[in-house]
Formats: sequence, C-alpha cells, structure tokens
Amino acid sequence: MTNSQIDLSGRVAVVTGSSRGIGAAVARRLARAGAAVVVNAHASPEGVGEVVGEIQAAGSRALGILADVADRPAVDAMIGRTLEAWGRLDILVCVAGLNLDGPFRAMTTERWRRVLDVNLTGTFNVCQAASSALVRSGHGAIVTFAARTAFLGRANGANYCAAKAGVVTLTKCLAWELAPAVRANVMVPGLVETQEVMDRLHLDDPDVLAQRLARIPMGRMGRPEEIAEAVAFLVSDQAGYITGQVWWVNGGEVTW
Repeated sequence: MTNSQIDLSGRVAVVTGSSRGIGAAVARRLARAGAAVVVNAHASPEGVGEVVGEIQAAGSRALGILADVADRPAVDAMIGRTLEAWGRLDILVCVAGLNLDGPFRAMTTERWRRVLDVNLTGTFNVCQAASSALVRSGHGAIVTFAARTAFLGRANGANYCAAKAGVVTLTKCLAWELAPAVRANVMVPGLVETQEVMDRLHLDDPDVLAQRLARIPMGRMGRPEEIAEAVAFLVSDQAGYITGQVWWVNGGEVTW
C-alpha cells in the first residue's frame, strides 16, 4: 500500500492518543494520504505541537486538541471544534490507552476504574460523540485499538485486559448499529517498537528482548509506521466491505 494507492483527500480524521508512538504514526500517515487530522492527547502539549508541526510542514492540515477521552464534556468539545474547523468528520481512530498494572487481589477500585475509564469508556465516549458526523459523512470509518491480552489475559493486568476485551465487543456492536454508513474495525498490534513498550516490558535488556522475539516468526519488533499503514487501509474506500473485524498485525506471533 503506497501513498498513491490510498487517497483520503477531502476527509477529516480524529486520532486520539496521537502525540507519540503508534498514534503519532497514524496521524502522520493519514495526513500524507490527504486527510485533515486532529492530533489529540490528554496532557502532552509539546508532543501534540510537534506532530501538528510535522504535518503542517509537509503541506497537510492538522489541528491539536488536548482532551482526556474519559472526560465526556472534553470529548464533546473536541468533536465540536473539529466540526467548526473543517465542517465534517469522516475517520475516527481511537489509540488513546492507559496501563496501570498490578496484582488482582491488591488492585484498588480507583486503579480499576481509571483504566476502564480511559480504555473502554473513553473509546465509547469518542465513538458516540463522533457517530452523528460519521454517519453524515456517508463513508465513515472507525478503528479502535485492543491487545492480544484482551483474548488471552495475563497476570497483573485484569483492568487493562478487561477494558480491551470490552473494546473488541463494543466495536463489533458499532459495526452492526452504524452500518452501512460507518464501518468499524479493531486493530490488535503485536510487539511494536515504541518507547512506552520498551520501558514497560524492559526490552532494553537483551535477554528479555531475545525471549520476546523468539515468539515472533518475523524475528523482529513491528514499527509504528507498519501499524499506521494497516489503519490507513482500513479507513480507506479500498476496505469498503470490511467491518466488524479484528485485525492482527503482529509479525505472525501466535495469538491463541
């Protein structure tokens, strides 16, 4: 899939959690395909400004908006500003997420709620707030983000795994309810080389990294740009008959 094959000219996209990592790569990719892009983060004005500046320097349109996806009034305001700026909304990519890991028996209600609020309720908030504009678009597209542990579980991540499992089912419900005007699909990245992943999984340790790579047939970590390429395809007209699906982009890593 090259830039010439994916044309999003005239369309408007909101990408949550796009001040760094995969979200930033998605924002840049959609902009290169011709979309005007809202770059969003909760509390990273420097990161948002950097991504917006890169997109604008390349000759595309971008708008930075700080908003916590768990805060419904803030989400409503973000969608409102998008429509005020560009008059439409065609694409929504929900990358914003939060890990607050810990043992199940010691997990506080506050830690449980915060992770569900950001990952699951945040996705609900943004999708619902954007839904009317996406339906009006006539070719609206939603991509949400889950994780392999939504299907497998893991130790010390009950809040995160439960939230991401909810995102998968929520997205399948959106595919039913918003069709045919809007398509909704789930992206499940594998081990992707972002600073957050490197730090959280201690992949700066060569032995730890080697153990993780041994599970991946491709023998390497993914790049944010590779996830962004798959997202660009899913929101394009080329994927016009794809909805309600879970897309695994993981180098062939065994998922079950």
